[in-house]
Amino acid sequence: MTHSKDLDPARLAALIDGRLSDADAAELRKQLAAADDDSLAAFADAVVIAGEITSNPDVAGHNSRDVIPLAPRRRPRWVLPAFASAAAIAAVTVISLSRASRSDGYPPGALATAVPSSAALPESPLWNITRGAAEQLSPRVQAVRIGVLLTDLELRTLRRDTVAREYASLSALLDGVRGADSIASAMRHAPSAATDRQALGQKALEAVDLSLARAGAYLEAARLATGVGDTSFVDRFVVTGLAVAQRSPLLDDASRSALRQAAQALGKRPRSAGDIHAVMDASLRVLTQ
Repeated sequence: MTHSKDLDPARLAALIDGRLSDADAAELRKQLAAADDDSLAAFADAVVIAGEITSNPDVAGHNSRDVIPLAPRRRPRWVLPAFASAAAIAAVTVISLSRASRSDGYPPGALATAVPSSAALPESPLWNITRGAAEQLSPRVQAVRIGVLLTDLELRTLRRDTVAREYASLSALLDGVRGADSIASAMRHAPSAATDRQALGQKALEAVDLSLARAGAYLEAARLATGVGDTSFVDRFVVTGLAVAQRSPLLDDASRSALRQAAQALGKRPRSAGDIHAVMDASLRVLTQ
């Protein structure tokens, strides 16, 4: 199976734009046909962002000259014979993600390993600033916060730091999720028990809206990486699944807009770690309150 890192984002953009030779396009189509869920999600994201840029040349206050030129100026010759349409790829991605396959690895774990060691671990959850703990949380907030906390948990584990706070927060969140009582209990006892951390984390992801939890995990890792000036993280992990998350029925207008702006920020050139960090931070503040 092709791993997402083997798919060059520049080649994906060229494929969408119809700029590859017949031989190169055929080779990349074969890679996509055998790709994992995240690779297909990357392609779906690119197609969605391309459509948004085409319909709105002044996205998020930036002229389209500042965005990766994904929007096709002519119909790519491969679309109909190869995949029927880009929409079909997006549909496959949604189906694949809904099955929560672990064949592509555990997302928070993979993301945490790519965050530079110079990135500071969060002193407290981002949402403490914007929302009180006693308030009733929506399913959208629960899902995104769980994704964020699972990434933080993986980072602290990698650095051999204490993880009791993350487990306690995850347990409290899962207490409010229908059907997740056993997962919440396992999280509560995890610091003192022999626990398969990532297997338990995967169950937590699957207990809520998977696309939003994965988006939360990605945005947290990207926020921490770009906070220390690292842009290699977002170049390596172009697979965000943010386009898939934008389709969640749990989103309101503000949170859907936050995801869209995050996706657009990731597509801008040249890369600016400070700008990306600001958008990731702002997006998470909206999504977690």
